[in-house]
Amino acid sequence: MDLEEAAQAWREDGFVILPGFIPPDELKSAAGELDLLFPSAEGFHDATDARRERFIGDQFAGVD
Repeated sequence: MDLEEAAQAWREDGFVILPGFIPPDELKSAAGELDLLFPSAEGFHDATDARRERFIGDQFAGVD
């Protein structure tokens, strides 16, 4: 991605997607530990994970 295009998207949209910015091998360990912080989709939607309540009721709930 052209950095000028990325900067323009940031200014216009408030976010930008940078494909490949972080190599997949660097994300593996973090992705593998998401379940330490967040309930699974199943645990969240069927309310079987007690951590679910932390993420309900406010758009900033659960932000670390």
